Amino acid sequence: MTSLVVNGADLGPVNCWNTVGAALSLNATDGSASSGISRIGYSLAGAQTGSGQSAGANATVSVSAVGTTVLTYSAMDLADNEEAAKTVGVFVAQGLPLTCAAASIPSAVPPHGTLTVVGTITVSVSGVTRTRPFNVTFKY
Repeated sequence: MTSLVVNGADLGPVNCWNTVGAALSLNATDGSASSGISRIGYSLAGAQTGSGQSAGANATVSVSAVGTTVLTYSAMDLADNEEAAKTVGVFVAQGLPLTCAAASIPSAVPPHGTLTVVGTITVSVSGVTRTRPFNVTFKY
């Protein structure tokens, strides 16, 4: 299982606007097989492109291009078991406050009716951070 830390904050699947670029730390653990981590692989698409892999359980990726970059990453253990790839959007916009949002979307969405998305949004300006819940309902 690989976790994602952005600019020192464990954000998991959260999408954020970063004002000075993003330092992405990927950290993998081998929970089931306990054989250890062989490597972490990643690719970048969008505003910044590239790919790479790092031996062992940790990798660092820097995103500095203004715009949206999509990071896809996964880890492989020493027994050659590779986890399913995970994807997160990294947004860089110079001069704007840091804004993050995390949402929970139901896994089973009906073909018609109502869909409610709940989550939180965080905005940081000049060292002051505010987090507020949100709830959006779509009727279709």
